[in-house]
Amino acid sequence: MHTLASTWREPRRSSLGLLMDTRAPAVVAVVVTTDPGEWLEATLASLVAQDYEALSLLVIVNSGGDQVAHRINSVAPSAFVAHREHDDGFAGGINAALEMVEGAAFLLLCHDDVVVAPDAVHLLVEESFRSNAAIVTPKYVIAENASILLHVGQSIDRFGTIIERVQPGEFDQGQHDLVRDVFVAPGGVTLVREDLLRLLGGFDDSFETLGEDLDFCWKAQIAGARIVCAPQAVVSHLERRASGERTPQTPEGLEEAPTLQRLRRRNDLRTLLVCWGRFERSLTVVMLLVLDLGETVVAVLGRDSSRAVDIRESWREWWRQRKEIRKMRKQIQALRTTSDRVIRKNQTRGATRLRSFLSTLLHHGYDAARGAIPPEETEDELPPTSSGFGGAFSDDEGFDELDDLGHRGRRNRRGRRRLSSARSMVALALAAIIVYIIGSRNLIGTRLPMVGQLVPLPSWASLWHVVFASWQPTGLGNGAPGHPGFSALGLFSVLTLGHVSAAERILLLGAIPLGAWGVSRLIQPVASTRARLLAAVAFGGLSLGSNAISSGHLTGVVALGAMPFVIRRIFRLCRVTPFDEPFGPTVPIASRGWRQSRQGNVVSLALLLTVIAAFAPAVLVVVIVVTVGSSLAGVIVSPQRPFAGVGRVFGSIVLAVLLLAPLTIPTLISGFSGFSIFGVAGGPWSNPGIGGLLRFAVGPNGGGALAWLLPVAALVPLILARQRRLELSGHLVGAGIFALGFALFVSRGGWGAFAPDLIVVLAPLAVVIAALVGLGLAAFEDDLAHLGFGWRQIVGVLGVAVALLGLLPAIGSAGNGRWKMPTQGYSDSLTFLNGPASTGHRILWLGDPRAIPGGSWPLQAGVAWSTSTNGLPGSSNLFLPPSATASGAITRAIHQALNGETAHLGRLLAPAGVSAIVVVSTIAPTLPGVQTGVSVPPSPSLLPALDRQSDLVQIPGGGGATIYENPGAITQLASRRAPLSSSATASSLAAVTGWTAITQTSPMSGTIPSPQRTAFIGNAPASEWGVATTGTSSTRSAFGWAQSASVTPGKASLTLNALPLNALAGLAMVLAWIGIALVLLGRHRWLDWWWPAHRRRRTRQVRTDISEEERL
Repeated sequence: MHTLASTWREPRRSSLGLLMDTRAPAVVAVVVTTDPGEWLEATLASLVAQDYEALSLLVIVNSGGDQVAHRINSVAPSAFVAHREHDDGFAGGINAALEMVEGAAFLLLCHDDVVVAPDAVHLLVEESFRSNAAIVTPKYVIAENASILLHVGQSIDRFGTIIERVQPGEFDQGQHDLVRDVFVAPGGVTLVREDLLRLLGGFDDSFETLGEDLDFCWKAQIAGARIVCAPQAVVSHLERRASGERTPQTPEGLEEAPTLQRLRRRNDLRTLLVCWGRFERSLTVVMLLVLDLGETVVAVLGRDSSRAVDIRESWREWWRQRKEIRKMRKQIQALRTTSDRVIRKNQTRGATRLRSFLSTLLHHGYDAARGAIPPEETEDELPPTSSGFGGAFSDDEGFDELDDLGHRGRRNRRGRRRLSSARSMVALALAAIIVYIIGSRNLIGTRLPMVGQLVPLPSWASLWHVVFASWQPTGLGNGAPGHPGFSALGLFSVLTLGHVSAAERILLLGAIPLGAWGVSRLIQPVASTRARLLAAVAFGGLSLGSNAISSGHLTGVVALGAMPFVIRRIFRLCRVTPFDEPFGPTVPIASRGWRQSRQGNVVSLALLLTVIAAFAPAVLVVVIVVTVGSSLAGVIVSPQRPFAGVGRVFGSIVLAVLLLAPLTIPTLISGFSGFSIFGVAGGPWSNPGIGGLLRFAVGPNGGGALAWLLPVAALVPLILARQRRLELSGHLVGAGIFALGFALFVSRGGWGAFAPDLIVVLAPLAVVIAALVGLGLAAFEDDLAHLGFGWRQIVGVLGVAVALLGLLPAIGSAGNGRWKMPTQGYSDSLTFLNGPASTGHRILWLGDPRAIPGGSWPLQAGVAWSTSTNGLPGSSNLFLPPSATASGAITRAIHQALNGETAHLGRLLAPAGVSAIVVVSTIAPTLPGVQTGVSVPPSPSLLPALDRQSDLVQIPGGGGATIYENPGAITQLASRRAPLSSSATASSLAAVTGWTAITQTSPMSGTIPSPQRTAFIGNAPASEWGVATTGTSSTRSAFGWAQSASVTPGKASLTLNALPLNALAGLAMVLAWIGIALVLLGRHRWLDWWWPAHRRRRTRQVRTDISEEERL
């Protein structure tokens, strides 16, 4: 045995003489070995036993030292051995061998875990001459059974994804024994012409493992080389590296070695960036970005963070090596003799990863497609042909036909059972998606009408101005901090690059699909994929979601979409079966695993409630209702721990209330009037009864008899379910009953001023019904499996049939493409209120709170009020403060009119700047031949009381709206000659007449004409407002809530004198949200992600802490 490079040359001369005598082309077999196992001797013995006389053997040892050399000598004493100080992988070993070898015609590139048939080298060389091929690959079989094929060459698609020509477990019956061209010669044993290897500069030594064969073969074809498979030559291969038995090296500066998936992605991306020409490269990169983005979304939804990180790291590695890649690309393109067009013809068309994912989804469902393995199955228990999303998006998958790809999934009993209805499951899922898209098609790209809370929104910068502003124009003016809903909407708008309207549309249309997915996750531990799919579809089929969309109820849609996740978190904290697994160990805050601890779960629920309550504060009340109902039901279904975790849930609520401090503090200061933040009571005469609540008939949908079917189907698990499914069903039923009872009290007005939003209150009931529908199918599948045919099976089948029929109303509601949302709102029928005459004035809106655009405050049962400034409602009306400052100036006047105590309501409202009163009785205007608005009439006494007012003039308005003009209204900034006494009241005719509008073109400034010397400032709170004029001015109280000032004629403008406390409060709240989110995300994630220096420093610190003894 020869062990040094210097000893290599002498034997090579004697070998050359032998080769000259035999006249056979010289072949040098190069075996690269790293930490070899017992298979090394078998590899060397098979090479020594070759019948090809002109074969020399060179072994490159990357590690192992004298012990490996002794093992080599015992099997192949004539082999040449070269030891290397550094392990550069297989590619580096081959390049080192290329520097040592001279005069050979071929190099046989071998791994150290192969067994070569005795005639393999002879057949490979012979086929190289016969086919004029520069690269020849044998037929590979698995080492354990030589009758099962492993590789017979490989193909790729344009993205570098490997496509096998054989199926896993395919028996060798001679079906692949014809010589054919292939695109890739798989690593293991490859015959390569020595001159080609030198022309290409050897292998790319940046490939430590995986992908070096693809990279080299692609470059060889660019240079004009032919690659064939000679299946008569047989090699068995262990594939230790590809199977994960041999792990890659850990790069310096990192804690652990990269995964094989990450290496494969990085290497494939590097290969296509080097080998494609400019046009094909640009096209491929764009398409790959789209595919990787889609795969990232699927990985995130499936909580496969490692896959998402692998995708990200592949692109980051390209960015770090872009200069090196550009240099290598220039070198390869200089050798080009084959065009990209020819190379593209040799590849497989389409995207193999996407095709494999879709096919697996078709045959086995979403969980199998994304690589989820059922908890009861471990990796060791899976059969050799198992697959999933890991197979669908991995780089060793793919066949030439779609159907072959689809059948690579699990073949166990569970897989066969699911496969029996896989197509029906996919059909139902696709039908549901199509129905939802059809039902929303006219809401995706068109302008949304002013209906419910769909008021015009400002730009992203203006939205944050509302958050930090010291004053808001709602009511008569308000100095309360900005509503947290604006902050949540502003943060969400970051995802839409600052397009607030796009963010609003995503919330409106995306919350229901999100909630459907949440329901499927809620029952995931005890339900099959089929049952989870039925539950998700049932959730979308309930009328509550479509009614919330059609009425423009943005906060209700958000609460409904998030409610499944809230209930799941509640059950986790309360240790409800099947969410009763132990919490994670207690670790330092923000450390790895802290989110799974008891404290982390409490904070997670608190942050979730904070974000939802920023839009819909009533969700805090709903959580209490759900927790109490579920806990009381636990007395029956799980008496051993019925109230476990209730304190933790209430702790989350308290923390959420603290995180909403800019809203909490004003609510507490407002007293009972602050209840309006949870919702405003509608008229009991227009609210549904218990039947309507069960059918969710709170809008234009859900009024038919078919809407009863889904609630009826929800009774099935109470009859069929056993053990864990029955216990979960019991807790859900308890939560649903309490939510229904609470909603009934709210609907009937039994709670007085405390009237949480009805759609938000009904959200848990919708989740419960949908989850029970899915659990009914799960019980039919699993809990009846051991029973003979009987009435229970009939109930199960009828339950599924009833549930499917219950989806028909949703299909009907999707017909107009808007979920029956009106095409026009009050901004279309009342555009004249936006005219110049409204500048500096307010419009008073009266009616049922569901009909008033934006938010409102309660006045009495069935009557709420709100104001808009300078015309129709705008963004400031979306979220209102808990109470209106100086609201008595309006509410007292309206009560006097309702009680018949005044006939001069216009005079009483004049100081408030109310130039028009709009009474709305429908959610949207009724336009003959166009649309009919849903009727929600206000109190029957309201319109007659306004008709009796002598100083109000009724003017024509849109259908569903009655408009009264108040000619005597005073603008927010007005002047007159006579002074105004501080004791004057609005009932005094002298106090409210003689005023001239200063703000004719601008609501905040104007000119005081001579000889007028008294100015009126109609904004509250009075202490924060003043008037700036050319001369001096002195202010005094006016009408008990406003101000008047003695001024000199000339230019005047309103001035706001307030400390920026609201801005500080809003900033502190937003920072607290972000800080807690980062804590839950984990310091090891976000800090390492954004600050690589921290990761390297932490790695060095860990290595420093290791003692010398531990290193040894």
